[in-house]
Amino acid sequence: HEWPEELNQQLKAIDFCLIPIRTENCRPTGALAAAPAVDVFDQSETEAEQAILEAIKARLDQDGKRSQVSLTIPTGVAKAQGFSAQVRQQQTLIADDNYAYSGKLKLQKRTQTVQGYLERLADDIGLEMMQIPAGTLLMGSPEDELERQDREGPQHEVSLASFCMGKYPVTQFQWRFVAGLPPVKLQLNPNPTRFEADTHPVEQISWLEAVEFCGRLSLHTGRPYRLPTEAEWEYACRAGTKTPFHFGETITTNLANYNGADEPHGAYGRGPNGENRQTTTSVDQFGIANTFGLCDMHGNVWEWCQDEWCQNYHRVVRGGSWYCTPQRCRSASRFHFSPAAYHPDLGFRVACSLTSGA
Repeated sequence: HEWPEELNQQLKAIDFCLIPIRTENCRPTGALAAAPAVDVFDQSETEAEQAILEAIKARLDQDGKRSQVSLTIPTGVAKAQGFSAQVRQQQTLIADDNYAYSGKLKLQKRTQTVQGYLERLADDIGLEMMQIPAGTLLMGSPEDELERQDREGPQHEVSLASFCMGKYPVTQFQWRFVAGLPPVKLQLNPNPTRFEADTHPVEQISWLEAVEFCGRLSLHTGRPYRLPTEAEWEYACRAGTKTPFHFGETITTNLANYNGADEPHGAYGRGPNGENRQTTTSVDQFGIANTFGLCDMHGNVWEWCQDEWCQNYHRVVRGGSWYCTPQRCRSASRFHFSPAAYHPDLGFRVACSLTSGA
Protein backbone atom coordinates (compact mmCIF):
# COMPACT_ATOMS: atom_id res chain seq x y z
CA HIS A 1 0.00 0.00 0.00
CA GLU A 2 1.24 3.50 -0.79
CA TRP A 3 1.08 5.54 2.41
CA PRO A 4 1.32 9.33 2.44
CA GLU A 5 5.00 10.37 2.39
CA GLU A 6 4.60 12.47 5.55
CA LEU A 7 3.40 9.40 7.44
CA ASN A 8 6.29 7.33 6.04
CA GLN A 9 8.76 9.81 7.49
CA GLN A 10 7.03 9.71 10.88
CA LEU A 11 7.03 5.92 10.97
CA LYS A 12 10.78 5.80 10.31
CA ALA A 13 11.38 7.82 13.46
CA ILE A 14 9.65 5.46 15.90
CA ASP A 15 9.63 1.88 17.03
CA PHE A 16 6.90 -0.18 15.43
CA CYS A 17 3.75 -0.95 17.38
CA LEU A 18 0.89 -3.37 16.71
CA ILE A 19 -2.54 -2.06 15.65
CA PRO A 20 -4.97 -4.99 15.17
CA ILE A 21 -7.44 -4.59 12.29
CA ARG A 22 -10.71 -6.54 12.25
CA THR A 23 -11.71 -7.38 8.68
CA GLU A 24 -14.56 -9.68 9.71
CA ASN A 25 -17.19 -9.55 12.44
CA CYS A 26 -15.33 -11.80 14.86
CA ARG A 27 -14.13 -11.81 18.45
CA PRO A 28 -10.35 -12.21 18.77
CA THR A 29 -8.90 -14.40 21.50
CA GLY A 30 -5.76 -14.37 23.59
CA ALA A 31 -3.67 -11.20 23.76
CA LEU A 32 -5.51 -9.65 20.82
CA ALA A 33 -8.79 -9.71 22.75
CA ALA A 34 -7.64 -6.83 24.96
CA ALA A 35 -5.82 -4.83 22.26
CA PRO A 36 -7.41 -1.67 20.77
CA ALA A 37 -8.57 -2.65 17.28
CA VAL A 38 -9.73 -0.88 14.12
CA ASP A 39 -12.95 -2.27 12.64
CA VAL A 40 -13.13 -2.19 8.85
CA PHE A 41 -15.39 -5.15 8.06
CA ASP A 42 -18.43 -2.94 7.44
CA GLN A 43 -16.62 -0.19 5.55
CA SER A 44 -15.77 0.64 1.97
CA GLU A 45 -12.13 0.52 0.84
CA THR A 46 -11.87 4.30 1.16
CA GLU A 47 -13.45 4.33 4.64
CA ALA A 48 -11.23 1.46 5.78
CA GLU A 49 -8.08 3.20 4.57
CA GLN A 50 -9.08 6.40 6.39
CA ALA A 51 -9.81 4.50 9.62
CA ILE A 52 -6.41 2.79 9.50
CA LEU A 53 -4.63 6.06 8.81
CA GLU A 54 -6.42 7.73 11.72
CA ALA A 55 -5.41 4.89 14.05
CA ILE A 56 -1.77 5.23 13.04
CA LYS A 57 -1.79 9.00 13.31
CA ALA A 58 -3.35 8.75 16.78
CA ARG A 59 -0.18 6.93 17.89
CA LEU A 60 2.03 9.78 16.76
CA ASP A 61 2.54 13.24 18.16
CA GLN A 62 3.47 16.28 16.11
CA ASP A 63 7.19 15.51 16.38
CA GLY A 64 6.80 12.05 14.89
CA LYS A 65 7.30 10.30 18.22
CA ARG A 66 4.97 7.83 19.87
CA SER A 67 2.04 9.63 21.46
CA GLN A 68 2.09 10.01 25.24
CA VAL A 69 -1.73 9.93 25.33
CA SER A 70 -3.00 6.38 25.70
CA LEU A 71 -6.50 4.94 25.76
CA THR A 72 -7.35 3.00 28.88
CA ILE A 73 -10.16 0.44 28.85
CA PRO A 74 -11.48 -0.88 32.17
CA THR A 75 -10.32 -4.44 32.74
CA GLY A 76 -12.56 -7.41 33.40
CA VAL A 77 -13.53 -10.76 32.02
CA ALA A 78 -15.96 -9.59 29.38
CA LYS A 79 -18.88 -11.76 28.32
CA ALA A 80 -19.61 -9.26 25.54
CA GLN A 81 -16.28 -8.22 24.06
CA GLY A 82 -15.70 -4.47 24.06
CA PHE A 83 -13.19 -2.77 21.80
CA SER A 84 -11.58 0.64 21.52
CA ALA A 85 -11.67 3.23 18.81
CA GLN A 86 -10.36 6.73 18.22
CA VAL A 87 -13.48 8.87 17.90
CA ARG A 88 -13.65 12.08 15.88
CA GLN A 89 -15.97 14.63 17.40
CA GLN A 90 -17.62 17.81 16.16
CA GLN A 91 -17.49 20.49 18.82
CA THR A 92 -19.53 23.71 18.78
CA LEU A 93 -18.55 26.62 21.02
CA ILE A 94 -20.08 30.04 21.63
CA ALA A 95 -17.31 32.40 20.60
CA ASP A 96 -18.85 35.78 21.45
CA ASP A 97 -21.83 36.37 23.72
CA ASN A 98 -22.13 39.96 22.50
CA TYR A 99 -24.16 38.67 19.56
CA ALA A 100 -26.82 37.20 21.86
CA TYR A 101 -28.86 40.41 22.27
CA SER A 102 -29.96 40.22 18.64
CA GLY A 103 -31.23 36.67 19.05
CA LYS A 104 -28.18 35.20 17.36
CA LEU A 105 -25.01 33.63 18.74
CA LYS A 106 -21.72 33.64 16.90
CA LEU A 107 -20.57 30.01 16.75
CA GLN A 108 -17.18 28.55 16.08
CA LYS A 109 -16.85 24.88 15.05
CA ARG A 110 -13.80 22.70 15.22
CA THR A 111 -13.07 19.00 14.86
CA GLN A 112 -10.86 17.22 17.34
CA THR A 113 -9.83 13.70 18.25
CA VAL A 114 -10.86 12.43 21.68
CA GLN A 115 -10.26 9.17 23.53
CA GLY A 116 -13.05 6.64 23.83
CA TYR A 117 -14.15 3.06 23.36
CA LEU A 118 -17.26 1.28 22.20
CA GLU A 119 -18.69 -1.39 24.49
CA ARG A 120 -20.20 -3.91 22.10
CA LEU A 121 -23.35 -5.31 23.75
CA ALA A 122 -24.60 -7.20 20.69
CA ASP A 123 -23.92 -7.16 16.96
CA ASP A 124 -26.18 -4.14 16.41
CA ILE A 125 -25.89 -2.26 19.70
CA GLY A 126 -23.16 -0.70 21.81
CA LEU A 127 -22.36 2.00 24.35
CA GLU A 128 -19.97 4.78 23.35
CA MET A 129 -17.76 5.57 26.34
CA MET A 130 -15.47 8.60 26.49
CA GLN A 131 -12.32 8.63 28.60
CA ILE A 132 -12.36 11.59 30.99
CA PRO A 133 -8.83 12.65 32.00
CA ALA A 134 -7.81 13.10 35.62
CA GLY A 135 -7.94 16.66 36.89
CA THR A 136 -9.19 19.19 39.42
CA LEU A 137 -12.63 20.82 39.50
CA LEU A 138 -13.76 23.99 41.25
CA MET A 139 -17.19 22.52 41.94
CA GLY A 140 -20.29 24.70 42.17
CA SER A 141 -21.11 28.15 40.84
CA PRO A 142 -19.53 31.50 41.74
CA GLU A 143 -21.68 33.83 43.82
CA ASP A 144 -22.06 36.27 40.92
CA GLU A 145 -23.34 33.71 38.40
CA LEU A 146 -26.71 34.72 36.98
CA GLU A 147 -29.70 32.94 38.61
CA ARG A 148 -27.41 31.04 40.95
CA GLN A 149 -29.01 29.12 43.82
CA ASP A 150 -27.54 28.70 47.31
CA ARG A 151 -27.44 24.91 46.97
CA GLU A 152 -24.75 25.32 44.29
CA GLY A 153 -22.18 26.58 46.79
CA PRO A 154 -19.87 27.28 48.33
CA GLN A 155 -17.42 26.48 45.57
CA HIS A 156 -14.81 23.94 46.58
CA GLU A 157 -11.95 22.14 44.88
CA VAL A 158 -12.27 18.45 44.03
CA SER A 159 -9.55 16.24 42.51
CA LEU A 160 -10.66 13.35 40.33
CA ALA A 161 -8.95 10.31 38.87
CA SER A 162 -9.54 9.38 35.23
CA PHE A 163 -12.76 7.53 34.49
CA CYS A 164 -15.03 6.78 31.53
CA MET A 165 -18.49 8.23 30.91
CA GLY A 166 -21.21 7.61 28.35
CA LYS A 167 -21.06 9.93 25.38
CA TYR A 168 -24.87 10.16 25.54
CA PRO A 169 -27.61 9.48 28.07
CA VAL A 170 -28.74 5.84 27.90
CA THR A 171 -31.14 5.45 24.98
CA GLN A 172 -34.34 3.42 24.82
CA PHE A 173 -32.65 0.96 22.44
CA GLN A 174 -29.83 0.33 24.93
CA TRP A 175 -32.27 0.14 27.83
CA ARG A 176 -34.35 -2.58 26.17
CA PHE A 177 -31.28 -4.75 25.60
CA VAL A 178 -30.11 -4.51 29.22
CA ALA A 179 -33.66 -4.92 30.54
CA GLY A 180 -33.63 -8.30 28.80
CA LEU A 181 -30.55 -9.48 30.73
CA PRO A 182 -30.86 -11.55 33.93
CA PRO A 183 -31.90 -9.41 36.93
CA VAL A 184 -29.56 -8.50 39.78
CA LYS A 185 -32.08 -7.22 42.35
CA LEU A 186 -35.02 -5.71 40.44
CA GLN A 187 -37.20 -6.45 37.45
CA LEU A 188 -37.00 -3.80 34.71
CA ASN A 189 -39.79 -2.67 32.43
CA PRO A 190 -38.33 -2.83 28.88
CA ASN A 191 -40.62 0.02 27.70
CA PRO A 192 -41.05 2.53 30.54
CA THR A 193 -40.98 5.75 28.52
CA ARG A 194 -43.61 8.33 27.60
CA PHE A 195 -41.81 9.54 24.46
CA GLU A 196 -41.06 6.37 22.51
CA ALA A 197 -38.13 6.47 20.04
CA ASP A 198 -35.04 4.26 19.87
CA THR A 199 -32.48 7.09 19.90
CA HIS A 200 -34.23 9.24 22.49
CA PRO A 201 -33.05 8.94 26.10
CA VAL A 202 -34.90 6.42 28.20
CA GLU A 203 -36.99 8.30 30.80
CA GLN A 204 -39.38 7.60 33.65
CA ILE A 205 -36.46 5.77 35.25
CA SER A 206 -35.98 5.74 39.02
CA TRP A 207 -32.57 5.84 40.69
CA LEU A 208 -33.11 2.26 41.84
CA GLU A 209 -33.76 1.15 38.25
CA ALA A 210 -30.70 3.03 36.97
CA VAL A 211 -28.56 1.24 39.55
CA GLU A 212 -30.07 -2.09 38.46
CA PHE A 213 -29.19 -1.24 34.84
CA CYS A 214 -25.57 -0.63 35.84
CA GLY A 215 -25.45 -3.90 37.78
CA ARG A 216 -26.71 -5.92 34.84
CA LEU A 217 -24.37 -4.13 32.46
CA SER A 218 -21.42 -4.88 34.73
CA LEU A 219 -22.23 -8.58 34.88
CA HIS A 220 -22.71 -8.75 31.12
CA THR A 221 -19.45 -6.98 30.22
CA GLY A 222 -17.18 -7.74 33.15
CA ARG A 223 -16.50 -4.03 33.64
CA PRO A 224 -17.38 -1.85 36.67
CA TYR A 225 -20.26 0.24 35.32
CA ARG A 226 -22.09 2.58 37.71
CA LEU A 227 -23.74 5.98 37.96
CA PRO A 228 -21.33 8.93 38.00
CA THR A 229 -20.71 10.77 41.24
CA GLU A 230 -21.99 14.32 41.33
CA ALA A 231 -18.43 15.68 41.18
CA GLU A 232 -17.63 13.46 38.19
CA TRP A 233 -20.77 14.63 36.42
CA GLU A 234 -19.99 18.35 36.81
CA TYR A 235 -16.31 17.86 35.96
CA ALA A 236 -17.23 15.92 32.81
CA CYS A 237 -19.89 18.48 31.83
CA ARG A 238 -17.65 21.51 32.27
CA ALA A 239 -14.68 19.90 30.48
CA GLY A 240 -12.39 22.63 31.76
CA THR A 241 -14.83 25.54 31.32
CA LYS A 242 -15.99 27.95 34.03
CA THR A 243 -19.01 29.41 32.23
CA PRO A 244 -22.65 28.53 33.06
CA PHE A 245 -22.72 26.12 30.06
CA HIS A 246 -19.85 24.19 28.55
CA PHE A 247 -20.26 26.14 25.32
CA GLY A 248 -20.33 29.60 26.90
CA GLU A 249 -22.25 32.22 28.85
CA THR A 250 -25.70 31.51 27.46
CA ILE A 251 -27.75 28.95 25.57
CA THR A 252 -30.36 28.63 22.82
CA THR A 253 -32.81 25.90 21.85
CA ASN A 254 -30.68 25.34 18.75
CA LEU A 255 -28.00 23.96 21.08
CA ALA A 256 -30.05 22.01 23.63
CA ASN A 257 -33.56 20.78 24.44
CA TYR A 258 -35.23 22.81 27.21
CA ASN A 259 -38.24 25.10 27.68
CA GLY A 260 -37.14 28.24 25.90
CA ALA A 261 -40.64 29.63 25.43
CA ASP A 262 -41.39 30.25 29.11
CA GLU A 263 -42.19 33.83 30.09
CA PRO A 264 -40.24 35.35 31.70
CA HIS A 265 -37.64 32.58 32.22
CA GLY A 266 -37.18 31.06 28.75
CA ALA A 267 -34.05 33.10 28.00
CA TYR A 268 -30.81 33.05 29.98
CA GLY A 269 -28.70 36.20 30.25
CA ARG A 270 -28.39 37.91 26.88
CA GLY A 271 -29.54 34.80 25.05
CA PRO A 272 -32.80 34.68 23.09
CA ASN A 273 -36.08 32.97 23.85
CA GLY A 274 -36.67 29.77 21.89
CA GLU A 275 -39.09 26.91 21.50
CA ASN A 276 -40.66 24.49 23.94
CA ARG A 277 -40.63 21.06 22.28
CA GLN A 278 -42.51 19.43 25.18
CA THR A 279 -40.77 16.13 24.47
CA THR A 280 -37.34 14.54 24.53
CA THR A 281 -35.11 14.67 21.46
CA SER A 282 -32.64 12.21 19.97
CA VAL A 283 -29.42 12.19 21.98
CA ASP A 284 -27.38 13.14 18.90
CA GLN A 285 -29.82 15.71 17.50
CA PHE A 286 -27.65 18.80 18.03
CA GLY A 287 -24.29 17.39 16.92
CA ILE A 288 -22.50 19.22 19.74
CA ALA A 289 -19.81 17.73 21.96
CA ASN A 290 -17.74 19.33 24.71
CA THR A 291 -13.95 19.04 24.88
CA PHE A 292 -14.25 15.58 26.47
CA GLY A 293 -16.50 14.35 23.63
CA LEU A 294 -19.73 14.31 25.68
CA CYS A 295 -23.08 15.29 24.16
CA ASP A 296 -26.48 16.30 25.53
CA MET A 297 -25.15 17.41 28.93
CA HIS A 298 -27.55 20.38 29.08
CA GLY A 299 -31.29 19.66 28.99
CA ASN A 300 -33.25 16.74 27.48
CA VAL A 301 -33.40 14.63 30.68
CA TRP A 302 -32.23 15.06 34.25
CA GLU A 303 -29.43 12.56 34.92
CA TRP A 304 -29.17 10.53 38.12
CA CYS A 305 -25.93 10.60 40.12
CA GLN A 306 -24.71 8.18 42.77
CA ASP A 307 -24.80 10.74 45.55
CA GLU A 308 -27.29 11.14 48.36
CA TRP A 309 -28.76 14.62 48.89
CA CYS A 310 -28.08 15.98 52.39
CA GLN A 311 -28.53 12.59 54.07
CA ASN A 312 -32.30 12.54 53.47
CA TYR A 313 -32.24 9.47 51.20
CA HIS A 314 -33.04 11.54 48.14
CA ARG A 315 -30.61 11.30 45.21
CA VAL A 316 -28.95 14.04 43.19
CA VAL A 317 -29.83 14.77 39.57
CA ARG A 318 -27.93 17.08 37.22
CA GLY A 319 -28.26 18.70 33.81
CA GLY A 320 -31.86 19.93 33.58
CA SER A 321 -34.39 18.60 31.08
CA TRP A 322 -36.81 19.33 28.25
CA TYR A 323 -39.32 20.47 30.88
CA CYS A 324 -36.97 22.97 32.56
CA THR A 325 -36.08 26.57 31.86
CA PRO A 326 -32.43 27.24 30.95
CA GLN A 327 -31.42 28.29 34.47
CA ARG A 328 -31.90 24.66 35.58
CA CYS A 329 -29.70 23.39 32.72
CA ARG A 330 -26.48 25.14 33.84
CA SER A 331 -23.36 23.09 34.62
CA ALA A 332 -23.64 23.82 38.36
CA SER A 333 -27.42 23.40 38.69
CA ARG A 334 -28.48 20.56 40.98
CA PHE A 335 -31.74 19.08 42.18
CA HIS A 336 -32.96 15.94 43.94
CA PHE A 337 -35.67 13.28 43.86
CA SER A 338 -36.63 10.26 45.89
CA PRO A 339 -34.69 7.18 44.65
CA ALA A 340 -38.03 5.57 43.74
CA ALA A 341 -39.29 8.62 41.78
CA TYR A 342 -39.82 8.39 38.05
CA HIS A 343 -40.87 11.20 35.73
CA PRO A 344 -40.88 11.71 31.95
CA ASP A 345 -37.78 13.91 32.25
CA LEU A 346 -35.69 11.61 34.48
CA GLY A 347 -32.95 9.53 32.80
CA PHE A 348 -29.25 8.78 33.31
CA ARG A 349 -25.90 8.05 31.70
CA VAL A 350 -23.35 5.53 32.89
CA ALA A 351 -19.79 5.85 34.16
CA CYS A 352 -17.09 3.22 34.40
CA SER A 353 -14.15 3.13 36.79
CA LEU A 354 -10.63 2.69 35.48
CA THR A 355 -8.61 0.15 37.45
CA SER A 356 -4.86 0.03 37.82
CA GLY A 357 -3.19 -2.06 35.17
CA ALA A 358 -6.02 -1.51 32.70
